[in-house]
Amino acid sequence: MENNAIKVITSKEAQNSFGSFLDSVQREPVVITRRERPVGVMISMDNLPAIFDLAESIKKTIEAGIKAGLEDSKIGLGKESTDEYIAELKQELQVRIDAKQSI
Repeated sequence: MENNAIKVITSKEAQNSFGSFLDSVQREPVVITRRERPVGVMISMDNLPAIFDLAESIKKTIEAGIKAGLEDSKIGLGKESTDEYIAELKQELQVRIDAKQSI
């Protein structure tokens, strides 16, 4: 998908034009709404392995971070979770996200 706009259709549209809906899903994720609220998303089966890979990568990153934090804590390098520290972490995360999106 080139842009960040995600196709959105109502559940009624999906039901009434199911073949067209499935064709759209093969090209891009489609959000389904009911009563103007998102209720689900349909993706191509081709995208499923990438989603599982991403989830596993995130899990490993979190586990590594926890282990590193525990080791740091053991040697006195821990930090108190103040509002300022959390704000710094959020800012650092946003910089990383922005850098990944520009690739």
